[in-house]
Parts: sequence; structure tokens; C-alpha cells
Amino acid sequence: MRIHVTYTGGTIGMIDSPSGLVPGADLRGWLYSLIAGTELEGRVSLTELEPLIDSSNATPESWQAIIDDLRAHREEADSFVVLHGTDTMSYSSAALSYALVGFDRPVVFTGAQYPLGDVGSDAAGNVAGALRAAASGRAKGVSLFFGHHLLAGNRVTKTSSWSFEGFASPSVPPLARTGAPWRWYATDEVVSPTAGPEPAASGASGSGSSASGLSPSGSTASGTQASGATVSGAKASLLEAAQAPADGVGCAGGAEEADWRNPAPYARHDVVVLDLAPGISSSRLEALLTPRPEAVLLRAYGVGNVPAAEPGLAEVLERTIADGVPVVVASQCHQAQVFLGHYEAGDAIARAGAVGAGDMTLEAVYSKIVFLLSQGLRGNDLATWIGRPIAGELTLPTFQ
Repeated sequence: MRIHVTYTGGTIGMIDSPSGLVPGADLRGWLYSLIAGTELEGRVSLTELEPLIDSSNATPESWQAIIDDLRAHREEADSFVVLHGTDTMSYSSAALSYALVGFDRPVVFTGAQYPLGDVGSDAAGNVAGALRAAASGRAKGVSLFFGHHLLAGNRVTKTSSWSFEGFASPSVPPLARTGAPWRWYATDEVVSPTAGPEPAASGASGSGSSASGLSPSGSTASGTQASGATVSGAKASLLEAAQAPADGVGCAGGAEEADWRNPAPYARHDVVVLDLAPGISSSRLEALLTPRPEAVLLRAYGVGNVPAAEPGLAEVLERTIADGVPVVVASQCHQAQVFLGHYEAGDAIARAGAVGAGDMTLEAVYSKIVFLLSQGLRGNDLATWIGRPIAGELTLPTFQ
């Protein structure tokens, strides 16, 4: 098993300076010392991107720099680990999940809350866990390891600036948890991270396919996700879908004929992210949307509700959509499923053509919008793909 590590910067490799923490630690030496004497010694390579950054400075161009490095080393490695700052790591992991459909190599993100040189740092545990996940043969697509859990890369959000359990996936279970041996939740099997599957633990079902069970085509992704949304016992289906590309991946130039397996590079786009708050006026909303951006990500209340009683507010959004700007509505709730029109408070914007983000995290939907814009999609074509899974980022609901 050959693993390539792409180091982008972040707290994990920072040192003190007069202006605060900055990149500067000998991460290469530290990493090779960490794996010395293990089965991975001599099997891990490393790229340090230039410049190393605090992830709060990350941009879509930063996402593309990581993608370019992974593609450059694809034939030299069986799996990849990305070392990244925690502030925007979940944006990057989601962004890469869309761009690497069909990449056929697992990519595991990780970082740390404390620099590697600090006593009590979580750096060694997180990097060791990411390396084990990458070497397991079980991880697929893009995932994120942090604080003993392996999480789907486009289902994860940062929940704490200080806890060693700093990330969570609010809408789907973890993919795996560390232990002796590891437990992979898709099948309730326990698996040695470097030796492959072992017999199921006592009481575990041991049936069904693994988290890596879907083929690269992911031909049942949409249907699998739909069933996972309503059947409490369908963890395997939901987790399989969380790593699978959409059916027929195929659409440069239109919503019906895209091939996401060879996407255009990420580029920066004008996407306005707005959080509603009690008392927002239509004049303020109009000012925020003038001149018109390329897309609007509106973080509304609950299942996608907006203050419909506020004079002129819904009309501002209607005019924005009429001007060809897609309006994507997400929820401010940590765990939510957006259903526009379920309440009268969301009906007007639903009728105007706003599209709900389903159960996608902020990071997943924002990076998806930027991905689609980078592929040249606009207006209705972009809005159509917001509601269609590309890489398992979205659970398609069913009603019973």
C-alpha cells in the first residue's frame, strides 16, 4: 500500500511567531518519524504545497491546487491523505468529492486542533488514523478523519474550535470508528485497518455490502439514498450512497448530459451566502443582492422558511430568480431537511423557483454551487443539479 500525503498548511504544522501561529514546523521529518518502524515505513511520500496557508485563507483555487497534486501522483500511490487546516477543511473535502468522481483512489482529509509540537496535541492520533483509513482498503471517495471517527467528506461540518471531536456528520452516521480493531458502521463489521475484513463482531449483522460496496458508476446512488432517508435500519445503504457518484454522471453544457469524471478546474465565483435573522428588511436584502451575484445561498429557518410577512422580502428573491440568478435555500439548523412550501412561509419563494438544499451541509452546498458554476452551469441548469446527487452529498427524501 503506497500512500501520498499532500500537506497544505494549517494548525498541525504551525509554530509561534510575533504575530501568532504560522506554518513552519518540520512536518516532513515529524511524519517520517511517526511511521518509522511500522508497516508504512518507506511507503509514504509527501508534497508540501507552496505556499503553506492557514486554511482561513483557502479559496477555490486552493481546492484546485490539491486536486492537481493528487492527480499528479495518481499512478504512484494507492491512496491519499490531505493534511489541512480545520477552519475550512470540510469545505475542501466536499469540494474534492465533486471534482474526484471516478478518481478511483481514496482520499482522507485530516488536521489538528493543536500544533504537532505541543504537548497533548491531537496531531499524531489524527494523522495515524487518516493513514490507517487510507491503508485499510475500505475507505472510498473522499472522507475526513478526526477525533477517532471517519466521516464522509461531503457530509461533514466543523462543530467545535477546541474539542478533539471537532467534526460531525449531522445527517448520516460515521463511516468508521477507531478501536482495537476498527468498527466500520456500514456493515457493523470490525476490521483491522491494515489487514482487511475480519469476521463480524458478536451480535453484528455482518451482512450487506461494505462502505466501499458501490461500483464507481454508482448506478443506484439516487435510489439507495432515498431508501436510507426513511428506513432506520438502512445504515449500509445510506453510507454506500454517501461515497457514490450520481447515476450516469454525465453534463458539461446542460443538466441532462454531464460527465463529472473530467471536470473543468475550480475557479472563484461570486456566490452570496446570506443568513436570515429576525427583522431583516426587503431594502437591506435588495442592497445585499445588488449588483446581482452569480448565485445566492440563503440560509433560512427550519425547513426553508423565510419571513413571508415582511413586506417585499419574497419579492426581492423572486426578482433575483427572474434575473437568472439561482437561489438555493439551506437551513440554519445543524440537522435539517429543506422542504420549500411545507409552510406558507416558504411557499412564495418555492413558487418563484428557489431550490432547496435538502440535507446538505453549508460546506457541501456552497462548494457544490462553486463546482457547478466552474463547469459553466447557470440558472435552471445549476438549480436542477442542486437537487441531484453528484457524490453522495444529498439524501433524496421519500414520503411515507
